[in-house]
Amino acid sequence: MRGTIQTQHLITHAGMIVRLFGVRVYLRCVFNVLRRGGQATFLESLR
Repeated sequence: MRGTIQTQHLITHAGMIVRLFGVRVYLRCVFNVLRRGGQATFLESLR
């Protein structure tokens, strides 16, 4: 497992992320990707 989530991953795996981690984590990932310009570490979004 790599620690970087990119915009492509959020789009293609949205259902799985929401199902496994919840809407809150998914939205944090989206926010982080938008704020950081295309990538963020997944673990940062879990805080």
